Amino acid sequence: MENELSIYQPEKIVTPETGLRGKENV
Repeated sequence: MENELSIYQPEKIVTPETGLRGKENV
């Protein structure tokens, strides 16, 4: 479920897999 949430709101949900990349991508 963490992966699904990170896709919808990567800024709020920062998983160890995405890390800072999640915020940088958006």
